[in-house]
Amino acid sequence: MVTSVRWSNDGSYISIGKDDGIIEIWDIETNTKLRNLNCNNHATRIAAQCWNQHILTSGDRLGNLYHSDVRISQQYVNMMSSHSAEICGIEYRNDGGQFASGGNDNLVCIWDVRNTTPLFNKSNHKAAVKALSWCPYQPSLLATGGGSSDKTINFWNTTTGSRVNTIETGSQISSLNWGYSNGTGLEIVATHGFPTNSISLFNYPTLQKTGEINSAHDSRILNGCISPDHCTLATVAGDENLKFWSLFDLVKNKREFGDVTDVDGEDKSEVETKRIKKM
Repeated sequence: MVTSVRWSNDGSYISIGKDDGIIEIWDIETNTKLRNLNCNNHATRIAAQCWNQHILTSGDRLGNLYHSDVRISQQYVNMMSSHSAEICGIEYRNDGGQFASGGNDNLVCIWDVRNTTPLFNKSNHKAAVKALSWCPYQPSLLATGGGSSDKTINFWNTTTGSRVNTIETGSQISSLNWGYSNGTGLEIVATHGFPTNSISLFNYPTLQKTGEINSAHDSRILNGCISPDHCTLATVAGDENLKFWSLFDLVKNKREFGDVTDVDGEDKSEVETKRIKKM
């Protein structure tokens, strides 16, 4: 049974995690399986994984994280144990220098890729943490979302480990993604499970809700993923529907994103200040 799927950074390969602890690596162009990975011979399902160039990081049901170098025959590199329950989410920062993990133990761990112990362990959430998203325009800004007993988005400065902002959403959070709208500026979009099955958009750093799609699916949204151009959100739900939503604007000059605000919410751009005043 397939329990997780992830594209490599360049889109050439796809990794398929299974309930027996095996990860299959497939070449998309040739439609052939290249190899199987079985980290430390574990036999529990792979619920989360993420690529960092040639390193594939995966998490199992016991709360262990594994680094695998897919270039070599003995691919198993490191095992890290900081969670006490199943790994629900893994996400790398864009530059690959840090990654975050979320677990069924309600814990968020922030890691430096050079170390096997976390930089920070954050226990602020009151439910499992599956939704993790690094801001692509502010490298040290991480957003995390909690499950049905939490319903909260937390924002972290991953350099200092401090929590810099919080949003109470009123619904289970299944995914978080960043985007940009010419009218409102930098935004984060959350997909929800119980009880609303909705999609919510919030401005950052004002935290004001800028939009909502009520009952986006007939049952809880299981996951959401933003397109490479950060304009379109794809969602999948328990109603067995895959939907695409046009949410954000394509900004041709990507420098417009840079240093819009720091992680403490102070404006660094006159352009962004003007946008906020127009709201």
